Amino acid sequence: MTSPKQSQPAPVMLGQAHVQFIEQTFSEFLGEAHPGDAALALWRNDLIAWIYHRLFEEHASVATVRA
Repeated sequence: MTSPKQSQPAPVMLGQAHVQFIEQTFSEFLGEAHPGDAALALWRNDLIAWIYHRLFEEHASVATVRA
């Protein structure tokens, strides 16, 4: 398994539909959004970007990304 730090995707503009799909599908990994905690928000955004990269650019399955 690669972690967000090992595979650093290029910055991309994520569509709202993609973000919502990721938030719903990986909610147990992402936790709740905490707007007042900048470090947690950054970590959460990095994880969303990594999941997006794995799913929609590398075409990994949801099961593979969840593993």
